[in-house]
Formats: sequence, C-alpha cells, structure tokens
Amino acid sequence: MLEKKKLQKISGISTEELLNKLENSDFQLVDVRPMEAYNGWKLKNEIRGGHIKGARSVPFKWLNYIDWIEIV
Repeated sequence: MLEKKKLQKISGISTEELLNKLENSDFQLVDVRPMEAYNGWKLKNEIRGGHIKGARSVPFKWLNYIDWIEIV
C-alpha cells in the first residue's frame, strides 16, 4: 500500500537543485505537460522532446478526473 505523504509544491527550481533532488530516493518528479510532450513528440518547434529520466507523467488535465493519491 502506498504511504500518503505531504506533497511539496515547487514553482521554480534551478538545474543544480533539480539534479540534487533527483539523487534523493524520496523525491518524485511529476511532469504535468501533455502526454505528447512527455513522449517527445514535437508540438511547438521544440529543439528536443521527451522527459527527464525517472519523471512520471501526470498531465494536468487528468487531475480533474482522478484522485491524486491514485497516481503517485
């Protein structure tokens, strides 16, 4: 069973801070962009698509339809 933890909202983070957090096993990166962007499909002339290794995709629009704890 998943342990419920208090989620921390981060509105901005530096590359160095993110790299440090990714080394912490208690940290989970959630990518809220559309699934197409997460999968690397070019949507708006991006140079490079895809996601950060280990990130979970939870598109923002899904949050209206599912309980947050079900997906974490």
